[in-house]
Amino acid sequence: MHIGKAFALFAVTLSVLPAQVVQAQTAPAVVAKDGTYSWTVNFTKGEAPRYRTYIKISGRQADESGDVLITTRGESKHDVKDVLPDGTATYEQLDTLNAATFQNMPLPADKKPPVPVVITYSKAGIMVKRVNPAADPFDRSQKGIPNLMCIPAPVAPVKVGESWKSEIPNLLVKGQKISITQTLVAAEKVMGVDCLKLTAKYDFPTTYGAQESEISKVDSTIWIEVKTGQVFKIVNTVVNPLLPFPAAKVTSTAITTKIVAGQNDKEDADGEKLILPAAKAK
Repeated sequence: MHIGKAFALFAVTLSVLPAQVVQAQTAPAVVAKDGTYSWTVNFTKGEAPRYRTYIKISGRQADESGDVLITTRGESKHDVKDVLPDGTATYEQLDTLNAATFQNMPLPADKKPPVPVVITYSKAGIMVKRVNPAADPFDRSQKGIPNLMCIPAPVAPVKVGESWKSEIPNLLVKGQKISITQTLVAAEKVMGVDCLKLTAKYDFPTTYGAQESEISKVDSTIWIEVKTGQVFKIVNTVVNPLLPFPAAKVTSTAITTKIVAGQNDKEDADGEKLILPAAKAK
């Protein structure tokens, strides 16, 4: 596969990072009491919110012969199909728009119609299952995406400034766990929506006996919607992301935001700024 197209396809798959987001149920998911906050991840069957994602991926070719630069701008719809009594939800993520550049040059659009990715997500913020029918079955980067898509809710109430740790399975290395450290930073509004601002930091090996360059390092800032306990916005930087082809010294930054009518219908300023230098270089 051509390196530019393969990189772009990988970037599109990252646009599902906050795919667990759905619109609000009647009761707020975030409970504030005595200066502490606790929440669960609530889903509503039949809702189909939309999201916009900007991604910039930079690095070197595997043989160090040159730089690699990819940008993407995409939109997706997430259709919640079912919610079980325990709160576990199944939804379909369908990409409705994707524009990508490789080395500052536009890539041709994929002529094949997009196929929905089916995702099962728990009330605790853990991805239980992810099925992408269009993916190459030998593409290990697809298997690792759930490692990037889990934002566990705290098991006990937390105060602003407090941190907590959670463990999830490392789907790339059987029998290993990933330890995620999250911190509640503030309660604030984003586009008029009440949110909790969190940070998350963690790393995980992408293979057995991983070298330093084979350890993905994740640094995220997340805004949780008070009404749903869902991710409203996420800024996610990954050093050494697992790719569907060889590359070196790679860093990926993705910004995803829920599309709110009358607020960000056409674009998001921080996302445009992320990919603007590449666009101006053309």
